[in-house]
Amino acid sequence: MSEKPRIKTLWLWIALGLLCILAYWPMFGNGFVWDDKEFITGNPTIRSLWPITRFFQPQGSAAEGTIYPMTGQRPVMAFSLALDYRLWAYNPFGYHLTNLFLHLFCVWGVTRMAWLLSRSRGVGFWAGALFALHPGHAEGVIAFLGRSDLLATLFTLTGFLAYVQWKKGEGGRKAIWYLFSLTSFSVACLSKESGLCLLGILIVYQGCILSRRKKEWAGHVLAFVPFVLASILYWVYRGKILGGQASGSQWWGGSPGANFLMMFEVYARYLRLLFFPLTLSPLHSVLVPKGFWDWRVLWGASLLFGALWGTLYALRRFPRVGFLASWFLIGLIPVANLIPIPGVMILAERWLYLPSVGICVLGGWGAWVLYQQTRGWIRWSWVGLVLVGFSLFGTRIFLWNRTWKTEETISRAFVTALPDNAFGYNNLGAALYEQGKLRDSEDAFRKAIQLDPEHVQAHVNLGNMLDDSGRPFEAEGEYRQAIRLDPKYTLAYYNLAIVLIHQNRKGEAAEVLEAYLAQGGKNRAEIEAMIRNLRGH
Repeated sequence: MSEKPRIKTLWLWIALGLLCILAYWPMFGNGFVWDDKEFITGNPTIRSLWPITRFFQPQGSAAEGTIYPMTGQRPVMAFSLALDYRLWAYNPFGYHLTNLFLHLFCVWGVTRMAWLLSRSRGVGFWAGALFALHPGHAEGVIAFLGRSDLLATLFTLTGFLAYVQWKKGEGGRKAIWYLFSLTSFSVACLSKESGLCLLGILIVYQGCILSRRKKEWAGHVLAFVPFVLASILYWVYRGKILGGQASGSQWWGGSPGANFLMMFEVYARYLRLLFFPLTLSPLHSVLVPKGFWDWRVLWGASLLFGALWGTLYALRRFPRVGFLASWFLIGLIPVANLIPIPGVMILAERWLYLPSVGICVLGGWGAWVLYQQTRGWIRWSWVGLVLVGFSLFGTRIFLWNRTWKTEETISRAFVTALPDNAFGYNNLGAALYEQGKLRDSEDAFRKAIQLDPEHVQAHVNLGNMLDDSGRPFEAEGEYRQAIRLDPKYTLAYYNLAIVLIHQNRKGEAAEVLEAYLAQGGKNRAEIEAMIRNLRGH
């Protein structure tokens, strides 16, 4: 490459970096919010880098009330947070800086991928700019719980690019590129389970672009054997690490059939977010369909089967277009609701980060083709329209950063987007409670319980607030109600015992603590000592 193209390429990377910085600059003023207590401030595993084996061990389970056993299930994510902790302790600025760099590396990866497929620097720039400024990616970059999506996408891209270089290379370097692709695949899986998508992406790329004839394809099957073995080993490891997590999972809608039907609306939602991304929300709610003839199921099924047909057609007639469309469909498989997802969300904007790579490359490619094929005022009108679109996207991200500033701002966004959702009001109550706004937090907790009388966590949180307000008898009632609703929710037992101790009802407190241990409560030695002390032994 001559000096002039090198300089152009350097300016391209710099321009994309500036776009990312400008769009996400406000997030550096944000604190730890939402699930950050689970991942960062309340996660003892990240407080040390050694031994490395600590990151391959489980941390809690869904049945115990944790989101998922992050440490072990996603060790690369946990290790990255441990690195941040070593450098920044509990200063959120550093964690945001790491997320921004990861996003920037992903942007460069998308740019390089588009460049290789189209053999055009212009396509690479427009694809990278679209990926950098797509509002659907904002949650993945701003929120620390999106770290796993950033890492999985980054290593999926590096794995794909290394595979392409392996196919092009010769001599000793050829083997190095193959090993780098296989290693990236393994790291992507250990970042998040969606990293498995790389195997499907490579198969489509090999079969539909590099080797379209059966004779050519047959000779490359062995190249995927190590990838398949790595996938099997990952699932064996994952099953061992997760242990009892399945006990905390659920089928959304109450049954596998309803869960499957909900997939179609989830798919339609992702398409809307992909092509009309200005309306963002930190929480999305999907109603349980009435049956296959529910209009939302029919609409989603039409979109999905239409996309499948269009992708298969494109793979035959326009292989590169079909490949990029396949990237989107393959990337959605882990998050399309075909398996039970523990927690409170059936879809999330950050889960679109990896699947959107293919569509962003297609969008950049289409923009560049239109630019090349038009002249005069039509060309510059098209350029102006694209620039306006990018400006809107960048502004939307810039403003959306503020939503994630504090626990209260994100919770208020919840209740604004979904005013009938108890989860948002419970979070809002917890945020107000931490600020000492007891009256306001009580209103929020009671609103959550009004919307969902069986919301166990809201009952416990309300009990905590009532106890702090000097109303122990009311707090006791909330804890007992939580236990009736979920006898395995151990925190309710412990908090109830503390309230009883403060009322000098030691015998009752001892009985509650025994029930706490019977349900699998932690710190058995400490609790047993409390029981002996309460009984006067």
